[in-house]
Amino acid sequence: MKLQVMQPRGYYQHDIFQLVGAPLIENCLAGFNSSVFLMASGKTYTIWGPANALFEENLSSDQQGLTPRVFQRLFDRINEEKIKHADKHLKYQIRCSFLEVDDGKEEYTDDDIDDIRKECVSYVANFIKP
Repeated sequence: MKLQVMQPRGYYQHDIFQLVGAPLIENCLAGFNSSVFLMASGKTYTIWGPANALFEENLSSDQQGLTPRVFQRLFDRINEEKIKHADKHLKYQIRCSFLEVDDGKEEYTDDDIDDIRKECVSYVANFIKP
């Protein structure tokens, strides 16, 4: 699934989660590999939220980024599925990987994007080799 979304001004972390994270989780539970690829400014904030949003006392923070929200919802949904299908003894395997490509550029050309895409494909190919 390819979803291209530009975050409009005024969107909050919860909105981004509903637009990107929630469908990603359902696709994962349906057996599909999923990924998020971000470009431009605000990537770290969108993925993680502000630094203090990850501390224990701030776990319910409205500023939490996509990653903490996705993990919380993913494990909640797995528990729901296990309860719903208790007779089937379901087992889940979760693998997660993070790759950050940041060379400090403010803007990228199409050639830069192609180079980054090739690096990512190479990384993933090496990562999944048996």
